[in-house]
Amino acid sequence: MNNFGILDCNHGTFVFDGDDQDIYQSITYAASTTFNNLTISSTDHTSTYYDDLTVNSHVTIESGYIATDKTIHVAGNWDNQTGTPGLYAGIGTVEFNGGNYYQYCSNETFNTLEMNNSMGGALLISGTDVICSNYKWTAGLIDVESGGSFTANDLLDNGIFGAYVISSGGTVNLTNYDGYVDLNGDLYIGDGTMNIYGGTSLSFWPYLNNALISMSGGILDFHEQGIIIYDAAPYHLTENITGGTIRTAGGFYGETNEFTPDYGTLEFYGSIDEYISTENGCYLNNVIINKSNELSIVGGLLDINGNLTINSGVLNTMGYDIQIEGDWTNNVGDAGFIESTGSVVLNGYNSGTIFSNETFNNVFLDKINFGFDMLYLTSGKTINANNFSILWGHLLLFDNSSMNIGGDVNIDHGEIDVM
Repeated sequence: MNNFGILDCNHGTFVFDGDDQDIYQSITYAASTTFNNLTISSTDHTSTYYDDLTVNSHVTIESGYIATDKTIHVAGNWDNQTGTPGLYAGIGTVEFNGGNYYQYCSNETFNTLEMNNSMGGALLISGTDVICSNYKWTAGLIDVESGGSFTANDLLDNGIFGAYVISSGGTVNLTNYDGYVDLNGDLYIGDGTMNIYGGTSLSFWPYLNNALISMSGGILDFHEQGIIIYDAAPYHLTENITGGTIRTAGGFYGETNEFTPDYGTLEFYGSIDEYISTENGCYLNNVIINKSNELSIVGGLLDINGNLTINSGVLNTMGYDIQIEGDWTNNVGDAGFIESTGSVVLNGYNSGTIFSNETFNNVFLDKINFGFDMLYLTSGKTINANNFSILWGHLLLFDNSSMNIGGDVNIDHGEIDVM
């Protein structure tokens, strides 16, 4: 097809069903070609030259393949029924630019995929695998569910921009080895997984834009960088975490009170010494340490409103304090916790249990609701401490449990019972 003028197919379907077919558009003559539905049903190939291609509805590849080094603008669905050979991506781009509705995509491997839906629509990936060498966000969101996956092997934006919805076992894989992995968009994670690879520095939440993280389940995994809750005024982070797990092979620095999850888990893993801190009202809920080396507290208090579990590696206080409202479990043993000169304050409005033998420096019990919120020491376990104080609260020692205090014992408002 040669076009030196304007071809607007605003209705129906244009089918290419020959052998070797080409679409020539001469930009010298201000040519423009717009299809409504475009179907590739050739016995070999259909190629585009000179200019972009606009499809107002759906692209369907029934046989043969389409090849382009330009941009195909698609306002509807992309349905490649022939598999990987159906698109010769070259250096071309496929831009999804529909309205306030879902656009669907079959299994596909793109060169550059651009999301540019300014009307509030989404690219829905459900039960299919969509891969692109490069991903560019301009507007709109990616919605992955029902076992589908979206993989971007390089982010053309310098950070995580746009919005992602991940549910029903969906998976999103984002990689950016030559730039940042800062959170500058919105993440909605339910029963799904989001994997982040690369990054030339910590992931700043936020950095260049307002950011949101909403989790009711699933996993958000930073495989090679840590996380910093950053004061990026005038930009802000909105946090709504009611479940799920954030994993990082790096550290965590909570510098503002815009991250205060009352649910969910932060898990540390990997083989590099890393650091953790919470300041200015930031706190964590559950913390799990699954490292093969050391996680050290720096710069202030470690504030945990849920449970602490050390499964492997070492938690080193470096002389700083820990506040914890929930349970304390050290499955490593004595080597798993370096108490140094710091204090552990067992506080808050919830009962807590010490499930393992432990050696502390100074221990303070400060449970607000005396008689209701208790601290339990599990049967057969031993606590060693230099000093022990009950500021407010009730300690219950079960059968064969014991406390060895080398220094002072102070009870201001509370009691100790042996069961």
